[in-house]
Amino acid sequence: MKKFLLPILMLAGASTVMAQQVTTFSYAPANTDPTFLGTGKTESYDLAIALTNPALEGLSIKSIQVPVVPTENISDFSIWIADELSLELVNGKNTNVTTESWAMEYPTEGNPLYVTYTLEEPYAIPAEGLYVGYSFTISVLDDVTKYPIVAAAGASDGSFCIHTSRSYRNWQDRSSEMGAALMVQVELEGEIAENSIALGDVPFGYYAKGENSTVDVNVINKGTAAVSSLEYTTTIAGNSFTEELTLAEPVPAIMGYAQAVTFTFPAVAEAESYDLELVVTKVNGEELATPVKTVGTVAIAEFMPKHLGLVEEYTGMWCGWCTRGYAAMEYMHENEPDFVGIAYHNGDEIALAGGHQYVEGYPSGRINRGDVIDVYYPIDEINGFSLPQAWAQACDGFTPVEISVEAEMDADSIVTVKSTVNWAAVPGDVATANYRIEYVLTGDGLYDSNWRQTNYYPSYYSYDELDYPLCDFGKGGDYGSSSVRGLIFNDVALLCSGLKGVEGSIPSIAMGEATEHEYTFDASYVPVDADGDGEEDKDATIPYDKTQLKVIAFVLQGSGYGTVINAAKCNVKVDASALNSISANGRQVESVTYYDLQGRQVVNPAAGIYVRLTRYTDGTTATTKIAK
Repeated sequence: MKKFLLPILMLAGASTVMAQQVTTFSYAPANTDPTFLGTGKTESYDLAIALTNPALEGLSIKSIQVPVVPTENISDFSIWIADELSLELVNGKNTNVTTESWAMEYPTEGNPLYVTYTLEEPYAIPAEGLYVGYSFTISVLDDVTKYPIVAAAGASDGSFCIHTSRSYRNWQDRSSEMGAALMVQVELEGEIAENSIALGDVPFGYYAKGENSTVDVNVINKGTAAVSSLEYTTTIAGNSFTEELTLAEPVPAIMGYAQAVTFTFPAVAEAESYDLELVVTKVNGEELATPVKTVGTVAIAEFMPKHLGLVEEYTGMWCGWCTRGYAAMEYMHENEPDFVGIAYHNGDEIALAGGHQYVEGYPSGRINRGDVIDVYYPIDEINGFSLPQAWAQACDGFTPVEISVEAEMDADSIVTVKSTVNWAAVPGDVATANYRIEYVLTGDGLYDSNWRQTNYYPSYYSYDELDYPLCDFGKGGDYGSSSVRGLIFNDVALLCSGLKGVEGSIPSIAMGEATEHEYTFDASYVPVDADGDGEEDKDATIPYDKTQLKVIAFVLQGSGYGTVINAAKCNVKVDASALNSISANGRQVESVTYYDLQGRQVVNPAAGIYVRLTRYTDGTTATTKIAK
């Protein structure tokens, strides 16, 4: 179960048993894996967390624990309390204003650890709350002082407040931007119930009509005991559901610690937006004196569309680092049956005339027309190949539209494409969203024995130094040379409908009502821009296999190149007369024969790699390596 470190959004519901207790408040518990952050500058830092929730009123601070990474290059270390975050000008510098401050000795040795200050007298938290923080100065940059802040993944209002002498010259709450919470812990004492919680908001989401659904809501521990069970009732559209829920993973006994808990709510018959109410009446089997309630809006959809993300890669055979883009796309092509990918080549023999979106470097890519990424390393947090995880993330979550596509090629190499779009929910921005469909005709199995893919990796890395699937392009691998022959290229963009979608391709948007659109590609001549000058090469065409064509169709939202909100693909059905009469370059086909890699003729090729010998009526032949 995922954990979310979120602020307390409602007053706690408590049992009737109240006693003088000691507990810990933290936006990030001590056993959380740390993240190290910093500005990379020699400057002074002030860091703080907020204790401003009304539920904390009347409790007192007993001690403060601050996470540090020992080094000799940090000085002026102090722990403090402030009624508010403010600065005053001292000797020409903005200086932090504190209510209470205690100078501390900064540790110089050891691993990351906590420095604790125990107050001589407990400090009462007022109704308006206060801030707890610490300060220090970086005198020399080293591996520690570049990133001296110890934080945890997660974001909460007030969980990461920062001021520095050079980079953040005013106090800023950077919780959301940093996606992190300071790992400060505050020991509190006072009248605290054993079993007490607060609830986060019900998040907005889409759910299918006619069936029970689940929603994740954060349960925030406000008591001294871990939360291991709850009794709750959910109500939507007049229907209620009650359950005694035992948590697979209890919410730890840490004041302010929040954890996502999955709650069930009843089926709704009609697709529209509703208020969903969640009320918790018991914690750990003990009835709350005041039940805890939270309400949010959810949308019920006609159905749940299959969501497929789109990966677009920009590459070229002249690009020596593009072998990693090739390796990434080939892995997905071979291992993910639903993968929707397009490889736009630039300045080589299979480069789409008309280009693609501009990128500054190769290899590059985009997922769902988002930011430019490296398709082999799209997720920074993963050390190595991460395209499968990034694509899975792009497929996750609800999309309001479903798209399907089918295509067929006739004897004249005209590809007729038919798409169907159906809306499971009507978006609220229909008037301005500019929804439309884009189509791309792609080819698999593109091969020519003269093509060479430049490969820089053997000059820098060995097979053992590279992770799979890139390792083959290192020294000693099957492709371990500076210029690789024999590669088969898949998902190659051959023709497109214009890169910005077809205006009018989605004529209307009505929930549960499908609309159809038709588009045609003339594939009798597929122009190429091999020299990368932006113009079609005269009398040149991209050689392709008619039996290995696909159409990619995707729904765009917004202006320009837009954002992809769902995608689909299909194989192109080829009329028998198209296979037996006219080839892609217009010559008459006399016969087609297949051979395996040992030179043996194969009558009905199954899955594998083959050599196809095509004989033409003018006496010429063409040999093509194909993958089925």
